[in-house]
Amino acid sequence: MAHFRGNRSASGGPGDEPRWTGAAKDGVGTAHSMGGRVWFTIGQGILTEVYYPTIDRPQMRNMEFLFCDGNGLFLEEKRDLGYQIERILPSQGYRISRHDSAGRFSFVKEIIAEPARPCVLIHTKLEGKRDFLKKLKTYVLCAPHLEVGGDGNNAYVAAAMSTVTVTNWGMNLVVSVTFLSLVAVLGDAGTFWLYGIIAIAAWIFFYRLVPETNGKTLEQIEAYMRSGKHPRGL
Repeated sequence: MAHFRGNRSASGGPGDEPRWTGAAKDGVGTAHSMGGRVWFTIGQGILTEVYYPTIDRPQMRNMEFLFCDGNGLFLEEKRDLGYQIERILPSQGYRISRHDSAGRFSFVKEIIAEPARPCVLIHTKLEGKRDFLKKLKTYVLCAPHLEVGGDGNNAYVAAAMSTVTVTNWGMNLVVSVTFLSLVAVLGDAGTFWLYGIIAIAAWIFFYRLVPETNGKTLEQIEAYMRSGKHPRGL
């Protein structure tokens, strides 16, 4: 059972009224393939609106990098770093070169749309003086506006999520480590029968204890989990 942490209300909420970015753009991009139903814009050298699944439905306001060194330095990508932009021919992607006015570091950012999936890819390479880069911390600042809006969003932190990830990779490790030893003792057929029995036991466990959450909102799931009722009753 997931244990939710926090009171779901961010300090200072709901915050400023959500707005869109300016109309001055450096570029517009998409994929050549019909499979990549995503469009993006670039303004002030950063990724601005991302549209999906149609060209009239923006899902994000902008995304940029922030830099600090823990000793008073703070730089915002779009305000504090100069830039140059060029097309990555023959694609509709862009290469953006940015530099610190003091000459301490620079970075190159490449933005392109995935041709087979609705995904915008960003590759970034940071260069500079080694001693300076060791102290430099980089953060990503993203302003999502899901379904053409940036207000009324919510989120939660569930302690069980990390448990699921650890369990998944842990079981993969167990199979990898034991497979050859089991084959040597039980043979091919015996090993796969053993794995099959474990899979059946897991199916029974999930069927009896794991709730079906399809069609349920996060609020409904949280309220039910907090009620202490049996998970399968959800």
